[in-house]
Amino acid sequence: MREHEFTALPRGLQVYSDVAKRRPHDWLALDDVTEGWPEHALPHYVRTHDHEGINDPAVLTEFKEKLGKMCR
Repeated sequence: MREHEFTALPRGLQVYSDVAKRRPHDWLALDDVTEGWPEHALPHYVRTHDHEGINDPAVLTEFKEKLGKMCR
């Protein structure tokens, strides 16, 4: 993908495009932007808090749960 095509995509599609290209065994993304995330990628996505980031207790709990599933 050309750089200008990549930068024109919403961040969720940028991440998923990279995942589709690299094809990792598993992956997890942290982001505060919900726009552009494909529905089928949401199990691999944790939305961070706008101000507290991953320090928000609900975000940290979700992150730990999803990361734990990846490590089993």
